[in-house]
Amino acid sequence: MPAENDFRNDPLGFMQNNVVYVTIPNDTTGLVDLTIELRNPAAVVSNKPGYNVFRLRLAKNTDQAPLRAYVCPYQQDTIQGIMLGNQAQWCFTPTMDGCTFGIGSQGPGTNGTVLVSHVNTNRSGQAVGEAAGLDGHRQQQRKMQRNLVRSQVGMDAVLIEPDTYMTEGGEANKLKSTTFGSHAANGPWTFHTQRYRYSGNTFFHGGVLNFP
Repeated sequence: MPAENDFRNDPLGFMQNNVVYVTIPNDTTGLVDLTIELRNPAAVVSNKPGYNVFRLRLAKNTDQAPLRAYVCPYQQDTIQGIMLGNQAQWCFTPTMDGCTFGIGSQGPGTNGTVLVSHVNTNRSGQAVGEAAGLDGHRQQQRKMQRNLVRSQVGMDAVLIEPDTYMTEGGEANKLKSTTFGSHAANGPWTFHTQRYRYSGNTFFHGGVLNFP
């Protein structure tokens, strides 16, 4: 079965072993059709021999196995959000490598709807970083992002933060995230972050974390 079908039928299972990185335009929002294709030039997954690296993109009319999904947009130095519902079982957002993703309340009566946000406040961190260095920059950025997300999706938001998905053995080993969500119709959403890093055409698969 072609990889595109495997991805469409079970994105979470597919991403447990293959690396999938996002090339959806940052301003994409709402319901769209997505698909994957092999990275060009080809790449290897160093810690998962036999598996591959794919890029996630908007589907074309000629693609045979698109996946219907929500996309939460991204814009540097601001917060972007979208309300998810029951018109798709999957949600994606542009690559995260310092951003915060927030997931709103999914209490009784939400029936598969939830507000999510993708926030970046790099500029606010830079102002502090000029005086406090790189660590101060990042601490301020993450604090601002946390506050902004909670102001939009609620104080009880579930947060996917840089300290959760990026950290592994210091600056040289920091990871990027393909952040995505899944749910059954009318059921609560679960979110996932596939972590990876790369050097040239060699990728490292950092595993998939689940939230909440």
